[in-house]
Amino acid sequence: MWNLSLCDGPIESRAFLGLDAEGAPIFGDLLPVYNINLAVSCYTPELAPYVVEPARPKRVFMGDDPSDRSLTICLSFPDEATAKQVLAQYWTDDQ
Repeated sequence: MWNLSLCDGPIESRAFLGLDAEGAPIFGDLLPVYNINLAVSCYTPELAPYVVEPARPKRVFMGDDPSDRSLTICLSFPDEATAKQVLAQYWTDDQ
């Protein structure tokens, strides 16, 4: 399981299709990716290839503003195995 004080996930992701006439986002089908939100304090340059920008997070860390994040980094991996490998220090098999 993920260290929930530093990681949040997996988070489903849908294709962003644009904005409707009122400016609300339009989303399509689920994407075949494994998304994790990580606390900014845990960021290292090795994570740069996985950072999602621009991100439209559904969930952020408590106290963060989804439209102007300062506490949450959104990461996207091709699958769970890759996420566990890259973020090994935040994963435990203990429950």
